[in-house]
Amino acid sequence: MNPPADETLRDTGWRVAGASVAGTAHERAGIGCQDAHRWKVLPNGCLVIAVADGAGSATCAEEGAHLAVDAAGAYLDGALRGDIPDNEHGWHEVIQRTLDAARAALVAHAAGARQPLRDYAATLTVVVATDDTLAVGQVGDGIAVAEGADGLILAATPQRGEYANEVALLTSPQAVEDATIAAIPMTARTVAVTTDGMLRLVVRLPSHEPHAPFFRPLFAFLDETADLATAGDELARFLSSARVTERTDDDKTLVIAARAVIAPREERTPAAPTEAPQTR
Repeated sequence: MNPPADETLRDTGWRVAGASVAGTAHERAGIGCQDAHRWKVLPNGCLVIAVADGAGSATCAEEGAHLAVDAAGAYLDGALRGDIPDNEHGWHEVIQRTLDAARAALVAHAAGARQPLRDYAATLTVVVATDDTLAVGQVGDGIAVAEGADGLILAATPQRGEYANEVALLTSPQAVEDATIAAIPMTARTVAVTTDGMLRLVVRLPSHEPHAPFFRPLFAFLDETADLATAGDELARFLSSARVTERTDDDKTLVIAARAVIAPREERTPAAPTEAPQTR
């Protein structure tokens, strides 16, 4: 998944870019990026996105995040190539099995490596967009935003653990059972999925309302860029820029997607966001 230059994008109806970059705190500590992401546009037009954030306390956090998104992406790739669910129950089952598959991959890998499962702790957010449904599965504190006919909505709210400052993790025995799963009837025009490192930039706190001035320029950039092969690199440079790192020193992941054909819009010049929400 996540090809740097997918030659089928123009035909599938989605334009997609994604990037994961190390936070400045990790760079100072000599630690690499512990986030991971994968995306794919299936032949039937389904957009699949998986984003994970390895827990900072886990010794194999980066590997855990990559295992989670790879397993989730692989399961959805197979499950959605046949019949696509046509009701909420069907979507709930597919997303639940996706989270199960991701957790099973962590369990199997930890057992094979003879290491504790907690060493691979990570969050996981999965999103599937079809012509009439946005399906979301959430274990942890990722964020998913989508734009439909009624504007931007928060499709996945950060999920916390039982105690204050405790994050729900895929390695927890109850992770899948306690996951947040939703099937929203909508035709998403744009989608964005991010890890919690971007929280203070992408939503208004404490309401968690999507911050439109952050997303609009990004979606405009994606809609108008002539070279999708380099869009991910441009996004990575933005995530590493001072305007972002001044607000967060955590690892950052952002996957953005826009339908190739959307409603007519006014002429605009693509640019990186210049405004971030004020926090209280």
